[in-house]
Amino acid sequence: MLGNRHPQDPTYLSSPLVQYFDLAREEIEIELKGKQSWRAWVAPSVLSLMRRLFEALSFERVVFVNNWLLSTNLYPVFETSLLSEALTKLVKAFPHHAIVFRSVNTQTEADILQVLLSLGFKAVISRPVLMLNPQEGQHRKKRMFKMDEKLWARQNEYYWEPGQKVKPAEIPRILDLYEALYRHKYSAYNPAYRGEMVATWLRSGIMEFQILRREGEIYGFTAFWKRKGILTTPFIGYDATRPQQEGLYRFVNLRLMQEAIQQNLWLNMSSGAAHFKRLRGGQPCLEYNMVYTKHLPLHQRLPWELYSQISEKIAIPAIQKYNL
Repeated sequence: MLGNRHPQDPTYLSSPLVQYFDLAREEIEIELKGKQSWRAWVAPSVLSLMRRLFEALSFERVVFVNNWLLSTNLYPVFETSLLSEALTKLVKAFPHHAIVFRSVNTQTEADILQVLLSLGFKAVISRPVLMLNPQEGQHRKKRMFKMDEKLWARQNEYYWEPGQKVKPAEIPRILDLYEALYRHKYSAYNPAYRGEMVATWLRSGIMEFQILRREGEIYGFTAFWKRKGILTTPFIGYDATRPQQEGLYRFVNLRLMQEAIQQNLWLNMSSGAAHFKRLRGGQPCLEYNMVYTKHLPLHQRLPWELYSQISEKIAIPAIQKYNL
């Protein structure tokens, strides 16, 4: 898909400017709010200046490969030797666009990453993610995972149902739970999905929905996406107005982990709530946007060259130092 230069609902899924500048500025402002630090006013100003410069240098002119408009994109099984031919065709079809492969991490996509590097792609940091390999059994060594299991076993009000039982009239409730959590609590730059898309997901079976109910009402949900021996949930939600001690987020996360364990699938736990996920066996790894710009003029290559250096020299060391 092509990046959108002026989206109606800007999201980091389709806009490098949103991902690398708007989201970054938002996170810095939240982190430094109320603190007497020069960074609180210098950093947002620098980011705003760089954003204008990068926009003028056509930073948004990109074509995304395998972008499903989800936070985490899983890759199908394919021969990585085909990537060279694919690159040739992409450059021919999009001679004025940077070519971007999203969601390439160092664990489950290491083979894709290495081939893309050999073809001249640059690894630009996207985010840190947490991974769980059930075969290693790290979750079984974690006290919090066992406590989650006991919390679920002790209660008798909530129960899980498959997504096939969702009525069309309940789709707005699912969207409300997602919106309240990801767009209102976290960031408006998270994707704004519509009811038609959720209905398509439910109808097509692209993702397997599990619905958390109590007395017939929906209080949470998770959507399993499985490809190439990997499981992730790019679309989840729960009723955050319920008391924290009820453990709805813990239930949603536990259901996801149980699915991965039962089917012996790698679990991509995505980013966010890193401390919570580490306490349940999640192991950190880095996820990249793999970017090809060799066919572009200098002014278009320049911002990606710069961000590649920022990624290698500043962003990655900071992520590793502070366990982000």
